[in-house]
Order: sequence, then C-alpha cells, then structure tokens
Amino acid sequence: MTQKNGSYYSRPYGWPKDGFPQPQGQYYCGVGASNALGREIMDRAYRCMIYAGLQIAGINGEVAPGQWEYQVGITRGIECGDHMWLAKYILGRVGE
Repeated sequence: MTQKNGSYYSRPYGWPKDGFPQPQGQYYCGVGASNALGREIMDRAYRCMIYAGLQIAGINGEVAPGQWEYQVGITRGIECGDHMWLAKYILGRVGE
C-alpha cells in the first residue's frame, strides 16, 4: 500500500516523507493503534474478500509500517491461484 503524492505513488503507506521508519521492533506483528498502520484498509479488504467467497484464512500486520499479509486457503490444487489473484485485485481496489 502506498500514499499518493501528486500523481505518483512515492512511498509505502505509513512511511515518513523523508527517509525510513524506525527499526521494526515496535511494528512487529502490527500491535497497537500507533503501529498497525493501514488496518482500516486491510480490515475492509478482508471483509470484501470474505463476501466475495474467497478462502481467506486470516490477515496480520508484518514487520514494517503499512506492511500486511493475508493467507489464502485452504483450497484444492490450482484453485488457490484463483483465490490469490482475486484477493490481490480486491486489495488493490480497496486501496484506491
């Protein structure tokens, strides 16, 4: 996820305008309102994925501000790729 700067996406969501965020320690696993940057976007995307019938097992904050992941599964065979592709599409649209 990125923040819009003019007409370009210039930095990851939640990162400072100049430079890099603090070391990962406080952001690890996205605990706390001041560290779980982008939670509203991920929560909304997660709800949309579930509503669309995708097999999403969960979401969690990662080691950097604005970095999240979602887990796809359990599915059978190549069906997992379909769920991943649609989940990525939904996340992109929600992020807009």
